[in-house]
Amino acid sequence: MEVFTVKRLFLLPVLLLLAISPGCSSASDTVNPEVPEVTISESEVPLAAAPITEADFVIQGIDAELVRAGEACRSLLAALPAEPAAYPALTPADDELLVEALGELGYVAVTQRADMAGYERALEFCAAVEAGQEAGLTIYEPDSHLLAAHVLFTRDGVVALKPVYYEFPSPPGAAEPRGASVIPGEFVVAEEFSLGEDGYMVLRMPEEYFRSFSFRVVPLGGERRALTRKYTGAADYMSNNLLTVDWDGEDLSRLDIRECFETFYRLDHGEGYREKYVRPDMESSGTAPIPAAAFEAPLLRHLPVTREYLRTLPLYDAEADAYSVPLIGRDGAGPVPEVLAHTANADGTLTLTVGAMGVHCGEGLLFTSTLTVRENADGSVRYLSNRTD
Repeated sequence: MEVFTVKRLFLLPVLLLLAISPGCSSASDTVNPEVPEVTISESEVPLAAAPITEADFVIQGIDAELVRAGEACRSLLAALPAEPAAYPALTPADDELLVEALGELGYVAVTQRADMAGYERALEFCAAVEAGQEAGLTIYEPDSHLLAAHVLFTRDGVVALKPVYYEFPSPPGAAEPRGASVIPGEFVVAEEFSLGEDGYMVLRMPEEYFRSFSFRVVPLGGERRALTRKYTGAADYMSNNLLTVDWDGEDLSRLDIRECFETFYRLDHGEGYREKYVRPDMESSGTAPIPAAAFEAPLLRHLPVTREYLRTLPLYDAEADAYSVPLIGRDGAGPVPEVLAHTANADGTLTLTVGAMGVHCGEGLLFTSTLTVRENADGSVRYLSNRTD
């Protein structure tokens, strides 16, 4: 018989965190901070007497519920702006709107950027896993083009997943129109399951499965969500290395200035620099000349950098008074940043503890960094330093 390892859960610290965390008790929170009483077994989680199979799932009517929930999402998505023949690009506020709507319909729902609606039921499921009881839970995860239903079942401390997806119809004007469809996913038994002190439910799947899963169960809270939106929208882990290396105004050598330029240009202009400065014939050369004023403006606004420093970089061409910017992009998904704590300093700066949450790889907290920022007079953000912990 195949043996599955189930990590001990950290439910007691998690419930204590919910009780004392200011981020969860703030009046600005969008979820109910009250936590139901749960029974926690002090014994070790027993091994499964028999493997869980797909036949154990009681999911009658899941297709109808999925369509009902999906149509509620579609009605909200239809009101959002979108490019022709494209789905809308969701903002964190849009995520929260979708999750809240699903919660009002009685569903447990979450995204990477919104606290879980109905998280109390997820905590009860985790307690059932801990106690070796039989229980089920469906977590809905909305996106712009589909709604995923993660159907979970546990028995004897083992957790299995059967995902089902409601794919929305193609957007208006699509070259190849298609209708909505319900798509069943692959049944899988998790190799490990845990609810960590970081508040994340983690399901680590077998290596041959296409992904593992992690969901924030314990709410981050309204205040920390707002800080995350404001201060980590530009500082992420894929677009630039603002949060992954040590730097400050005295030593910017580790920062990738090209990536910072691309990030801050888009932040200031609402679109990438390529739309304005890159012609088709430049693609083959791999670089594009960006006028010095256009290159320097977003960096001077958002970093503790001087024009003199920027012009010492190899990118700068004094004769052309332009920066030769390599046309390089990044693919894939990276960790999700979350502000876990903050301190307002006497000098007007703000020190943030930012956690890198491994939602993309089925993990919880990967590492933290200490980011110091200041708000400019116009409300924009100036990033002053970062120290990885």
